[in-house]
This record gives sequence, C-alpha cells and structure tokens, in this order.
Amino acid sequence: MSTETMTENELSKLEFLFIGGNLAINLVNTWRNRRIPGSRQAVRFDLLQDVSQVELWWRKACAQHGLSTYEGFVWTEGDFGLLLGLRAELRSLFEAIIGKRAELPQTQLLNRVLARGSFVVRAEGTSVSREYLSREGRPDGLLAIALAAAELLAERDLSRLHDCQNERCLALFYDTTKSGTRHWCRPECMNRARARENYRRSKEGA
Repeated sequence: MSTETMTENELSKLEFLFIGGNLAINLVNTWRNRRIPGSRQAVRFDLLQDVSQVELWWRKACAQHGLSTYEGFVWTEGDFGLLLGLRAELRSLFEAIIGKRAELPQTQLLNRVLARGSFVVRAEGTSVSREYLSREGRPDGLLAIALAAAELLAERDLSRLHDCQNERCLALFYDTTKSGTRHWCRPECMNRARARENYRRSKEGA
C-alpha cells in the first residue's frame, strides 16, 4: 500500500473519525485509506500533515471527549513531531496486541510524554473533574493523549481492542458491546464489506 500526501481539497473530503472509544485510539485513526478511482488498490493518507491540521483535529477531539479545558492548548512544531512519533508507537503497540504477538514493542515515547506531568482532581460545586497538567501547571494536550493510552493499556480488557474487518479500512476501536463481537468500526464499513462479499459470491455462482 502506498502512502501519499493530500491536497487541501482532498483533506476537506475526509472527516476525522472519532469511533475508537478512546482518545489515543482516535489519534491512531488519523491514518486513513482511500480507494484509488478505477482501481482495487487503496492509498494511505495522513490527516495530520502540519500543525494547523493537528489543531483542527484537537479541537474536535476535545469536544468528543469532554476536554474543553484543553481546547486552547497551543501546538508547537516540537509537540507536533512528538505527536506523530507517539501515534506511530501506539499504532505499532495496538496492532501487536490485536495480533496477539508473542512480544510487544517498547513504549519509550509514551513514557517520555507521561513524564511531562500528571493529572489533578478538581471539585467545583457538585461536580468533580480531572485535568492533565504539565510540570509547569499548564494544560498539556500530549499528556492527555498519553494518559488515555496508559489507562487503556493498564486498566481495560485488551481483548476488546480490535481492527476493522473491512480490509480497506485502517481504523481501530475498543469494543464496548455486551457480546464483545463487534467486527467493524462503523456501519459504513460493515455495509461495504458485505456488499463486496455478496458480489464475490455472485461472481463465483455465475
């Protein structure tokens, strides 16, 4: 599978996915596949190609995960580079877990980001919340993502971490269904996969 950059027009046609059930998984899902017109091949696209795209994704991620405190976090070029490295490390780790590999990849970058700070608990009126702060006491978006990953890895049932069974989809997700038998990241992928299977069977029958 080839990897390509996208024009601004192409980027506008691909929406960010927030179907992973976890902030760290949703970061990993900023890699997308797109079918080449007139071909069975797919091209991998990176939705986070510069800081402005990260800022857009981050605002939407904050809204999805109730992290309004962090919407104003300023992404620097240095943080952007760390984010891409963390995304690659988490993708490799999540895929190893899903594939039940005998040995998991190391988590040096995840631990490096976790060392940037911690979270504090705040009680205001009748509500209690927690904030992820750097050692300087400022909201830290990278730290929030790393802590979401740590919570997933250390406290959740990792047998429910899956990849979409649509072979043309790169998305990962955490299965929260009672039966634990979810196969697709979203209904669109289920419908496309079933349509391809029906087409294959009709061709074989013919």
